[in-house]
Amino acid sequence: MDSVRHIHIENESAINNCSIYFPNANELTISNNVDVFDELIISTIVGIMPLSKLTKITINNDRIYLTDIIKMLCLTPNCNKLMLNSIVLDERNILSLQFSENFQFLSNTNNITDITVKSSCTFEQVQLLINLCPRLQHLTINVLQEEFQSIVKYLLMNNEHTRHLRSLYIQNTGDIWTEKLLNAISEVRQQDEVSVEAVGYCKCYLWW
Repeated sequence: MDSVRHIHIENESAINNCSIYFPNANELTISNNVDVFDELIISTIVGIMPLSKLTKITINNDRIYLTDIIKMLCLTPNCNKLMLNSIVLDERNILSLQFSENFQFLSNTNNITDITVKSSCTFEQVQLLINLCPRLQHLTINVLQEEFQSIVKYLLMNNEHTRHLRSLYIQNTGDIWTEKLLNAISEVRQQDEVSVEAVGYCKCYLWW
């Protein structure tokens, strides 16, 4: 089992019944079939692979709360790539979540540099991600058309939490108007500071 690098969990029983330890696994994928993802499941995962070696985590599930993902990330100090199907919040509001002990600890210690979120993100959710991962360098997101420009401007600002960001791959829910995109960029950056490449009608790639 020393040669296994990627663990893909299809359901809870798969790990509950697993008696094998994979010492060199460095990538973890959680399937959409996993109905429960709590501290018990996380502790079970610890029994089959070393979380400290994980460098990439993919969660293809719309039912896993961000709070539980944060608990796992607190145990994976070497994770640098995170892929989420969506950002699911529990009953607490975003402000109280950001002041939680786990959120503050992870924000100060994590080394995540690359994040992908497949489902649409709101402006508040994008801010939450940036605050959680202030060393982020590459971001891939899907955003609502009405928030497209405000999100682009926010991510291009050279502030405390976005200073390491170097590229953005963004998909809009509607057509991207190049003129509006360039206007949004010019409000926070010099035009020659940012390179833009359109990908079809609804996607664009920015790097600086």
